[in-house]
Amino acid sequence: MPYQYEKPKRRLGVRIFNSLGRSLRRIGLTRPLDADEILAKARRKTKLEDWGGDDFIEGLRVFVASLESEARLNPFGRRILRLLLVLFVMNRLKVQYQLTADPTVAERLVSRPIFVVGLPRTGTTLLARLLAMDPAARPLLTWETFAPALGPGQKDRRPLRAKLIVWGINRLTPGIETVHPLDAMGDEEDTWLLANTMLCGAFTLFGRVPSYFEWLLNTTAEHQRSAYQFYRSQLQVLQGSGFRKHWVVKSPAHSATLGGLLEVFPDACVIRTTRPEEKVLPSACSLVAVSRSTFSDEIRPEDLGGEIQEQLITYDRTIDYARQAAPDAVMDLAFEDFLADPVGSVRHLYTHFGLNFTPHFESRLTAWASAPPPPPKHVYEAGRFGLEEPAVRRKHSRDS
Repeated sequence: MPYQYEKPKRRLGVRIFNSLGRSLRRIGLTRPLDADEILAKARRKTKLEDWGGDDFIEGLRVFVASLESEARLNPFGRRILRLLLVLFVMNRLKVQYQLTADPTVAERLVSRPIFVVGLPRTGTTLLARLLAMDPAARPLLTWETFAPALGPGQKDRRPLRAKLIVWGINRLTPGIETVHPLDAMGDEEDTWLLANTMLCGAFTLFGRVPSYFEWLLNTTAEHQRSAYQFYRSQLQVLQGSGFRKHWVVKSPAHSATLGGLLEVFPDACVIRTTRPEEKVLPSACSLVAVSRSTFSDEIRPEDLGGEIQEQLITYDRTIDYARQAAPDAVMDLAFEDFLADPVGSVRHLYTHFGLNFTPHFESRLTAWASAPPPPPKHVYEAGRFGLEEPAVRRKHSRDS
């Protein structure tokens, strides 16, 4: 069924929670997000102390401050974000535990990973899923992104927990199943792994956080390198020993920190999917509006256009800069060309990066192309988000 963003209808329990929270705020009993409390709670819940370096804490503090001062969170949104931030720090503690318990984990080779880093709504999900059809490829699964490692003595119930998380996300975020469907056991982007580093452009999906986004864009090369070293550790834990495949991962969030990615993964194959901005921008705005609506009651769709447009332009410039520094590592793929000839497009990518395009892989792609699934009906209008399509095209032309 077609979906277009409208003000969400809150479930009764959420409405009651928010009403009670606002009443408590009026009498001065609001419990704000606090970075130190989040760190302490993660340590307490995992019974672990070592998170492998403190550089991520700066990002946590900046993000928490930005959420509290700029995102206009409702009480329920603040509660969910507190849980998520504790989860991100817990994941970090558990990954570091695995690295300490088995030093050989850090020696596992992450060879020739493929990163799809195009802007939101440019076909990144479809391309990543087709690339994952290669028998030599290893996609990231949704349940793995929520919990990449186990703590000491912990039973592995991660797939079950992921199913509960996905169920909760779908119930609490009207429209998300159309805008960004989730399957707990299926392929998923690696944004959640980036969240564990606290260096993640996708944090803007939780709310309007311009201070955090500005901080992110100005992080040093050393900070980005450290974040991607921890990101690599998560892949090393997940891939196990004797791994002989290459990772296929995707997230637009890599766009803001591509320099750090290429420094830590010098043999990476990076693909930027492209699409005319007048197609990308309204869809991206719709995604942001749907996502933020869980955390705030003060979403003004007409104000989103300019904010998201500036972010996407910044992402494009960052990718262009990285491509100039490493032209063989970054390749563009136009959305229209990809849809017109998916098999030929993937073959071209493999030729460019020197990967083995096997007959088995080609037969899988050809079978898919003969009967591709229908795309989700995600409806969006530029005017809904304060955009006029001719103006979008003019601005894109000036900045390209």
